[in-house]
Amino acid sequence: GQETHIFLGHTDAVWSVAFSPDGKYVLTGSWDGTARLWYVGPQTQPRTFTNPSASVSAAAFSPDGEALLLGERDGTVSLRDIQQNDEVHQLIGHTAAVNTLAFSANDQYVLTADDATARLWEAGTGRELQVFTPADPVLAAAFSADGKSLVTGSSNEMATLWDAESGQRRRTFTVPGLASVALSPNGEYLLTGTDPQSQGRTIVLWDALSGQQIRTFIGHTAVVGAVVFSADGHAERVLSGSRDQTARLWETETGKQLQIFTGHAGEVMAVAFSPDGKYILTGSQDWTARLWNIETGEQLRLFAGHTDAVTGAAFSPDSRFVLTVGLDGTARLWDVDYRDAIQYACSLLVRDLTAEERAAYGIPDEGRTCP
Repeated sequence: GQETHIFLGHTDAVWSVAFSPDGKYVLTGSWDGTARLWYVGPQTQPRTFTNPSASVSAAAFSPDGEALLLGERDGTVSLRDIQQNDEVHQLIGHTAAVNTLAFSANDQYVLTADDATARLWEAGTGRELQVFTPADPVLAAAFSADGKSLVTGSSNEMATLWDAESGQRRRTFTVPGLASVALSPNGEYLLTGTDPQSQGRTIVLWDALSGQQIRTFIGHTAVVGAVVFSADGHAERVLSGSRDQTARLWETETGKQLQIFTGHAGEVMAVAFSPDGKYILTGSQDWTARLWNIETGEQLRLFAGHTDAVTGAAFSPDSRFVLTVGLDGTARLWDVDYRDAIQYACSLLVRDLTAEERAAYGIPDEGRTCP
């Protein structure tokens, strides 16, 4: 596949990527000390947010698309108004690199996490409401869809469910070899990815309220570093990515493996469901991202262009575009439907595509492509 746009300008690894809720903008955060807001369309200069003294370790849009959060390696968090280009609040409290940022679905609260604590803030005032102290480095943190609960995953092999309002622990889950964690959209289930050398379990589904283990998903042969629930509201499917160079699709209710996506030549570092439920996206240490048919497991597109590991991958809200970022310091935008990319390429040419170009775009026939 060919990229629609390459977002150039970062001078170090890009670790954070997000589409705005309306799909018009892309947000990237880099270790070069900047975050950049790009327009998805005719190329324009990005809006750049700079902190020369600290790398941007995390970035996120608010659900209404009017604000963004920037987390930095010096522990500071900046809440910014996009239209006014102003810093609304600086959230002070973390003392180490902020690795997780999230808004609650109603835009009222902000969740941040570093290597020692997770913190809950009031978005409107910047006031710190709760400090959650798992006692060990926090690997990940997330809100439930209703904002009433949040989960943290720690390097001490513990996942903890917290009451967002009171700050009290609701439940603690002991997970040997914990490498990744996700909370279902409805807040009812917890998903943990592990090292299969730890008790032979790679993925475990938990009842978030009772703490009971519901089922295990067996198949991966190496550490599962990425897990995500489907965004259908009922968490009917689970997607995982592993160092065994595969991604796998599972049925939540039964634990049955529905698909195995093979083809990568390195760890699968990022996985995503398309919002329309038709596609799977994977990003890998092998410098590529790949698009898959969720029902057949067929590889539909190979996105090659990065010159280092692909650390993040996301779909646009309308499922038309794919965004990838990598350690090469670039963000790249791709068309999901190769026919859209072909139409764009033909608009730039006064000739037809060559055989090599047809192969690069994945065009199956050998007839004339450009009118």
